[in-house]
Amino acid sequence: MKKLSLISFVAIAILSGCADPEIKKAEDLISQFNCSVQDYSNSEDINERYNYNALKADEEDVRNLLANYKRGHYFLGDPLSTEIQKRLALYKNSCSSLGGKF
Repeated sequence: MKKLSLISFVAIAILSGCADPEIKKAEDLISQFNCSVQDYSNSEDINERYNYNALKADEEDVRNLLANYKRGHYFLGDPLSTEIQKRLALYKNSCSSLGGKF
C-alpha cells in the first residue's frame, strides 16, 4: 500500500509540473524565439536564404532539445536553459541581419 501511495505522489508531482524547474526556464526562453521577418526561403541572395533557414532551424532545434530533455534524452554539458540562451543569442543575430523584429 505504501508503494502505491508513493507512486501516486510522484505521478501527481510530475503532472503538476513541479518536477523540474529547468523545464519552465526553457519554455520561457523558447517563447522568445519569435522573429517577425518576411520569408526569404526562396531569395536569390544566398546570405538572406541562409540566415532565414538558420532562423527556422534554430526554432525547431530548441523545441526538439526541450522535447528530448522531457524524455530524459539530454546529453549536452550545459544546463538546458543555458544551452537555449546561447542559441537565442545566435537567433537574435540572424533575425537582426534579416531586418526582423522581436
